[in-house]
Amino acid sequence: MVENRITGNIIDDFDKDTLSNGVEYVIGTNPKIKTASSNFPKSSLSFSDPDGDGKKLRYVVFSYKRSKIALDDAKVSVIVEWRGTNKDNWKSVSSVKGHIVKTSKNKYLGNVDLVSVYIPRTITKSGNFFTRLRVVSKQ
Repeated sequence: MVENRITGNIIDDFDKDTLSNGVEYVIGTNPKIKTASSNFPKSSLSFSDPDGDGKKLRYVVFSYKRSKIALDDAKVSVIVEWRGTNKDNWKSVSSVKGHIVKTSKNKYLGNVDLVSVYIPRTITKSGNFFTRLRVVSKQ
């Protein structure tokens, strides 16, 4: 049995560590044991050229760990979302023109990848916005 298999509702947080069972499934941690903050998805600022076109731009880089079991699970969708204010609706980053996804395969033990999503800061006037990792069950 794999320790991070989801039981119960995908949005539950059995161990009360602020990560839903679905997110713990994706990042490869056990939803019954509190997860160290070093495993949490993270956002950072970057002035970089992630696509190698010679043009540096301002990005928010949203990074998260992704387990092989979650990658191979056709019943689970992993969506990086953003919103400009805490009153706006969440929107998928995949609809943002100029976003770039880079994956470092097997970056961590246990076939866990590091996924970095580069989101252009031009999606809001101020360049500031919120990000989150949403996990959806297709069952």
